[in-house]
Amino acid sequence: MLKGLPAAFTLFLLVVPVALSAASAQQDAPHIRVALMTDVTQVKPDTPFWALIYFSPDPHWHTYWKNPGDSGLAPKLNWQLPPGWQAGEPLFQTPTAIPYGSDINYGYEGDSGLLVKLTPPKSLPETALTLGLDARWLVCADACIQGKGQFTLDLPPTPTHIQPAVKERFQQTRQNVPTPVQQSGHYQVTDHRVEITLPALDITDPNLQVFVAPNHIAATQPLPSIIKRADRLHISAHRHPYFHQAPAVIEVVVRGTRQSWTWNALRQSGQTTPR
Repeated sequence: MLKGLPAAFTLFLLVVPVALSAASAQQDAPHIRVALMTDVTQVKPDTPFWALIYFSPDPHWHTYWKNPGDSGLAPKLNWQLPPGWQAGEPLFQTPTAIPYGSDINYGYEGDSGLLVKLTPPKSLPETALTLGLDARWLVCADACIQGKGQFTLDLPPTPTHIQPAVKERFQQTRQNVPTPVQQSGHYQVTDHRVEITLPALDITDPNLQVFVAPNHIAATQPLPSIIKRADRLHISAHRHPYFHQAPAVIEVVVRGTRQSWTWNALRQSGQTTPR
């Protein structure tokens, strides 16, 4: 059993598909609805577009960020695409800290979405295109339910209409994805701490939260300290008790009251072996 998960832990397969539009599909399950949709009216050769996997849990239930925190599971996506297609890494919305007993988890209470860029090849058939997705997720409240679903989208070769509900979900998701900062930061891991230095931008918000991915790098608690000095943001966190090795790059998300940002932080030299 995963650390921190309640005893009531159930696995189920979603089997109730519901169409939102020609370019969307939804599956309903206990305590959550999951939908796959696209933001294009017509697929064009070698022209990227976005897919959205949208999670709508029941009130008081939550899903998880790429680093779920002290317990939980991040969503997993496995695409079945026509030859020559490419799927990018999913873009997660900015998470929130969700206390659960003595644990702190990272995720989403309420609706959330994952954005994935899809790129077709330079030539496309004149017939309908079929995109497939196997998705897995965990939704939790007092109990946790691990779910999986198979989604299929048939994209016609002629222009289609995007329903307002689909447009609204894309807009909501994009508004909650952290703004990427092009200039990278750096980090190092000591015997007890993770020290991160980031380009600070013009951040004056005093209420900042920090989230680090992947898991098992920085501990969720005590909360990291954040100090702004000149043009740098210094973050000092306790090292995760299960820390094993420092990856070449970590993602650091800083959440403010009204805005959030994401940086890549590069590992400093001498951090390649387990400590």
